[in-house]
Amino acid sequence: MFSKVLIAVDVALPQDTSANLSAAAKLTQGWDAELHAVTVIPDVGMAIVGSYFSQDFETEGHKAAMEQLTTSLSEANLTATP
Repeated sequence: MFSKVLIAVDVALPQDTSANLSAAAKLTQGWDAELHAVTVIPDVGMAIVGSYFSQDFETEGHKAAMEQLTTSLSEANLTATP
């Protein structure tokens, strides 16, 4: 039916993320489709706000989000390919 499917997840809700990824995998299983997962990492917005955070805040946030997404993919028996 579809060759590529995109699912957006909120890694701040790990149980929901795992459940949604599992459901997406089951729904697309018979299609031989690529399943792509995406999450959004908010930024601090204005520079004045950013000055209250450490310089590696964005890097650490990205790293933590990727770790959680990878864990959720693993729990849904999916593999991550960056």
